Amino acid sequence: MGQFIANTNLAAEPGSYGLRLCLEEPNVNWLFLDGPIIRLNTSHSRVLDREVQGPLLIAQLICHDNVVHKHYSIQIEILNENDNKPKFSPESAKALTISELTAVNTIVFSVNAIDADGDLIRYSIDPATLDSSFFRIDQQNSGNVVLSKPLDYEAKTSLKLLIWATETNTAEMFNTSTDLTISIQDEDDQNPHFLPCVPLWPDLPVCTNPSYSANVTEKEKNIALDFSPGPIKAEDGDRGLDTALNYSILSGSDQDRFVINNTTGQITLTRAVDDRRQTPFFRLSIMASQLDDPLKHSIATVLVRVLVENKFPPVFNQSTYKGFVIQSASPATIVSTYGNMVLQIQVSDQDFPHGLNPNMQYSLFSPSVTEGLYHITRGGVLIARTDNLVAFDRHVIQVIARDEESGEEVSASADIEVLQRGQAIPRGPFTEEQFVRNIETHLTSIISASILLLLLIAALFLLLRLIRRKHSRKHLERQRDAKAEQPTESRSRLSMSALQPRRVRLKPWLLTQVSSGRYPGLQWLCTDRRLFQIPWKHATRHLPSSEEENTIFKAWALETGKYQEGVDEPDPAKWKANLRCALNKSREFQLKYDGTKETPVQPFKIYEVCDTMGCSDFGDDNEEEEMPNLMDLSINPRLSDPHSYSTFSVRTEVNPFSQSSENLPQIISMPLLQDAMHPTPPVPCSLPQENFQASGHIVDQQSFVGLPDLNSLSGSIMETNTVGVVHTENDSQSQNCKYDLLNSVPLTDLDLKFLYRGRTTGSLTVSNPQGCRLYSGHLEPTPEQVDLFGPVNLQQVQFPATELIQNQKQRFYTTALLDVMDRGLILEIWQQDIYAIRLCQCKVFWSSPGVPERAAPNPMEREKKIKVFSLNDFLQGLITFQKGEAENPPPFEITFCFGEDWPDRKPKEKKLIIVQVVPVVARILTEMFSGELSWSTDSIRLQISNPDVKDQTVQQFKELQRLLQSQHSHSPWAPAGP
Repeated sequence: MGQFIANTNLAAEPGSYGLRLCLEEPNVNWLFLDGPIIRLNTSHSRVLDREVQGPLLIAQLICHDNVVHKHYSIQIEILNENDNKPKFSPESAKALTISELTAVNTIVFSVNAIDADGDLIRYSIDPATLDSSFFRIDQQNSGNVVLSKPLDYEAKTSLKLLIWATETNTAEMFNTSTDLTISIQDEDDQNPHFLPCVPLWPDLPVCTNPSYSANVTEKEKNIALDFSPGPIKAEDGDRGLDTALNYSILSGSDQDRFVINNTTGQITLTRAVDDRRQTPFFRLSIMASQLDDPLKHSIATVLVRVLVENKFPPVFNQSTYKGFVIQSASPATIVSTYGNMVLQIQVSDQDFPHGLNPNMQYSLFSPSVTEGLYHITRGGVLIARTDNLVAFDRHVIQVIARDEESGEEVSASADIEVLQRGQAIPRGPFTEEQFVRNIETHLTSIISASILLLLLIAALFLLLRLIRRKHSRKHLERQRDAKAEQPTESRSRLSMSALQPRRVRLKPWLLTQVSSGRYPGLQWLCTDRRLFQIPWKHATRHLPSSEEENTIFKAWALETGKYQEGVDEPDPAKWKANLRCALNKSREFQLKYDGTKETPVQPFKIYEVCDTMGCSDFGDDNEEEEMPNLMDLSINPRLSDPHSYSTFSVRTEVNPFSQSSENLPQIISMPLLQDAMHPTPPVPCSLPQENFQASGHIVDQQSFVGLPDLNSLSGSIMETNTVGVVHTENDSQSQNCKYDLLNSVPLTDLDLKFLYRGRTTGSLTVSNPQGCRLYSGHLEPTPEQVDLFGPVNLQQVQFPATELIQNQKQRFYTTALLDVMDRGLILEIWQQDIYAIRLCQCKVFWSSPGVPERAAPNPMEREKKIKVFSLNDFLQGLITFQKGEAENPPPFEITFCFGEDWPDRKPKEKKLIIVQVVPVVARILTEMFSGELSWSTDSIRLQISNPDVKDQTVQQFKELQRLLQSQHSHSPWAPAGP
């Protein structure tokens, strides 16, 4: 029955026939009459809804009899109930697109929900969704969504959100949600990068450019280079845009020897390399830039190695090697072959002398059953883990040899049998020992082992006897040949000086060859025949060329009988070593200039002919050299050297690379006695200066400055700037071979050490007489950019990479400093003083002997030349120390701190980047005169024979011993790589 609404309480008029009631529109369908009672016409499936029917139900009640008609209006109010949930508008549920360059903290879109009951609504973002951190709603009743952090199309191309709309003024707090998909629009905000992409961080899609490498051989030209780890290719960092790129070579093209395809990035070698010894490799910097925006670019490094033409492939001398291992409890043992000999698996490569390729690497490929049971050394010796082997097992493993230079690979098999304990190794492939595996009698095993041991001892005895006989025969033949080759008048002299036949015979023979003009490049440099030049090129590893056949080195080998033409295999490197050893041991020659140590290399050496008693700086090899007194030192101020950078003055203002006398202090002259100065007498032998550009290894006779008595000169050591030369009464032209200490040490060498928070990350010695440039990046100096990167004749030294830094925060800040060091810091050497010029954007602080480390921070002004070390000041301090007027020798270390204050009373170990510079001449002199260096290293000549077969066997046993020791310290077996 319907809900009660009202009781009409109507009655008929007297005299009528009865009362009739009825309901009429507009809402009569929601009402019905139950007699005089009006009821609501609802049910479980038929419910009133104020939001549909409105707030009122209106109907007409008509009552009539036969006489009177009456109308009554019925109004029923519908009370509101919270029976509706909020609903999001269709516009709020649509997919959105937002640019990745949208600014943070801006409103990016709005949502709107409608509640039919008119309730208040609060909006929120579900924090459980993955991308909820990108957005927020500041005013919860507004529906405005704000961007919280930057967008990056390369990291995420779309985002998903779940937004809730919840009633706030009802007890039920009905809510609803909507899923939104937000697409990120890619914009041009990324630089290109080279492939393959190596992520800078595991979760950060930022690539570091790879280093490409390729190999070419001599005489190859007009070929496209094949690079590793893949072809040169770059792609736009904005993957959604994929802008076209342009490739170019920034540096290292070697006058278009290498050209690059601007579209594909393919590099072609246009000209052949004639001699790989002069240019063993090329280093190129390549750039990929966007066509529509060249400022967006990326740079990668390309290394092209020049190899000798590979004429012969590497080959194994056997396809299958037979090996035996005796089961034992020891952790490891060497695999043997027939005759209990060490099994040595080696590859022969006829591109190398004697077929031995030093670039060959060996590795093993074995089934999973034998994995970890065997290890192969660099020498091709197999080592087995015997405590894990089972008797009577047989293992077949594959040995792979790879030429690391050419990439060629060759393989062979090793068939290894595991013998039981006490079983003898077969002496040959067809002997009956290989059929006695099942012999169980212990006595038979002992007898077999004893016989084998006796045979080995007898064979060893016979081998030693044969070797001794052969050695004695050769010795007698050499003595007989030497006596037959010498002139008649020199034989008596040879017999009188039998203790040193080679030293006596070398001088007349070599001087005769120099005068003969028979060998190209072997010539006198002076009219008095005291200085001569020997051509000194690197010997090849292949058969000697026609130039190497006609050399003084081969003639010396023939003269001494160490090479017999047509019998011995030609070996130019050995010929050169023999003559070099003879010259080094001889007291009658002194090396005055070594061009092979110059940059670029000068392929010759200069020797001086000394008196019969020998040069003064060659002491007795059996006696410890007495250290020279500091009072006898002489210093070569090298005033004849050209100015380092005078030709590179680019700008009209003061250039830090110019070396004018107005900007540089005069070098302190030595000697310091005014009455001892007089003009230098002419030198009978003057070397052509064009052969020794900026050389610090040759003694300049016109620039010797003596220090006859420093004790009497201490008061006037800083008083004069006039360069002069001091000569004592005993000075003569024969003093060319006198001991000159400062000319025997590298005056311009610098030891560099790089420290990242106290940890040494790199060190090297700079031998460039002009100095060096410390920088980071790929930009190298060119003659047109001297004002940006300094002179081109400086040695270019790069800061070590940061990949090995474990601490991520330290690596981040160190990388940030290195990114602004493209221009670098220049260390310039001028007249044995060191100057520093800061070009880089990174601030540089420094300390030196004149700036104590406990002082206030000492910054360097940009592009201003600063003297950081003076050799003359150091020598004065060393004199003071030797005279006992100073407790300690003078300091000489120079410290540069990059990007942080220094000195600031904090230890160096706390600084991100520290570079320590040590002048080698200062370090050597300090060691000499403080007692740390008691003899010269030149006086020690170690005599070691070339290794024979037995020495190589002992070396393999030493490697086995080291492996066993490593096994004891690390219990789990971990086979080493090849």
